[in-house]
Amino acid sequence: MPTLAVSPTKGRSPDPGPNPIAQDLPLPPHFFRQADQRELFVSESLLRASVLPTSATERRVWQEMPSPENDARKKELNQLVVHHYPIWLLRFWHGMEPGAWLRILLQNRFRVHPTRFYVAFTVTAAGPLNAFFRLCQDWLYGRRIARTEIGTPPVFIIGHWRSGTTFLHELLAQDERFGYPTTYECFAPRHFLVSQWIMPRLLGFLLPRTRPMDNMDAAFHLPQEDEFALANMGYPTPYLHLVFPNQPPCYMELLDMEEVPPDVLERWKEGLFWFAKALTFSKKRPLILKSPPHTGRVQILSELFPGARFIHMTRHPETMFASTRRLWASLRAAQGLQIPDCEQLDPFIFECFERMYRAFEKQRPSLPPECICDVRYEDLVQDPLGQLQSIYERLHLGDFEQVRRGGAGRGQEGLPAEPSRRSGAGHPRPDSTALGLLL
Repeated sequence: MPTLAVSPTKGRSPDPGPNPIAQDLPLPPHFFRQADQRELFVSESLLRASVLPTSATERRVWQEMPSPENDARKKELNQLVVHHYPIWLLRFWHGMEPGAWLRILLQNRFRVHPTRFYVAFTVTAAGPLNAFFRLCQDWLYGRRIARTEIGTPPVFIIGHWRSGTTFLHELLAQDERFGYPTTYECFAPRHFLVSQWIMPRLLGFLLPRTRPMDNMDAAFHLPQEDEFALANMGYPTPYLHLVFPNQPPCYMELLDMEEVPPDVLERWKEGLFWFAKALTFSKKRPLILKSPPHTGRVQILSELFPGARFIHMTRHPETMFASTRRLWASLRAAQGLQIPDCEQLDPFIFECFERMYRAFEKQRPSLPPECICDVRYEDLVQDPLGQLQSIYERLHLGDFEQVRRGGAGRGQEGLPAEPSRRSGAGHPRPDSTALGLLL
């Protein structure tokens, strides 16, 4: 059974007592089915990570928990910790075609909150332009994309949300021998080949400077999750739930690939395989793909891309839960057409965890040992070059010394504990091979 190894937490408030979670122990999916352990985990995570609770139960637990920091924050218990996301900024859905967008609206019966009418209108208005660009791309490149062979199978970065997958993705993206999907390519997956020379320049001012869930920079050229490309192409994915966050989650079966209707499974495979071929045609390099939902899909991915390799990221569960909570609250508020009701947020997070890791534990034995490795986020932050070298050696990704030479002149001393993509950090472009500059 995979173990989510944890290290001692540096709490921001006094230790409330022994915590059975904060130990080096396996966390099987069924662990959180016990209500008392789940509530303890939630309250402990919130306390240590200073994330405000949103449900009535958590407010009660929080208010009853002694902490000198609580008094100063009780006035803010009804507020979510998210960055302000102005109504005029781009949403991911602005890259959708009319057909896919209309299906989502119909399936959710147009339950758009009045304050989000502007977003719904602008996404609808952008649809014809996306359709026009797609026709141009299909005419110019459609046959060549269809004939493209994926010679070297992709490397997949998997792991729960907020486990360090983005950090690792951006580190590996420094190696020019690999390609990766950018934010714009996932925003406009059906026409990026014909529009990426001009549209990012025209639309760049409509992107926020930082992501809604943290202080990491946001830009069209940065690496992005391929799952968003599936959503914008209209293929089934759980991420479509972000459009109407107050509706029941959709396509949750795609997190563990169990009891997936055959037609849904075929459409999902078709979408991912086409996008991988389009990226391969564009970049002429092996791909590094990152998407947390792929964690419960490793067996199907290894069948779809024979020889694919996987890097599984793990992180301290308390920190990861609190950060995931902020992630989903922020994304729902920023990307949704409804004012999100977060009462069901925690059950959603736990269901995703259980589905993904139940499937991961079941499917992992089907992978050859040399095709998968595990990396702890804490280890990657402490020793990025050492961990990267270990990944290259264990998965046979090529000569790591070539990557190390790209960062010549910068030693290991003084490496920050966080990626330098923080806003204002002056990070290099991800298409640079100077790994040392990022570190």
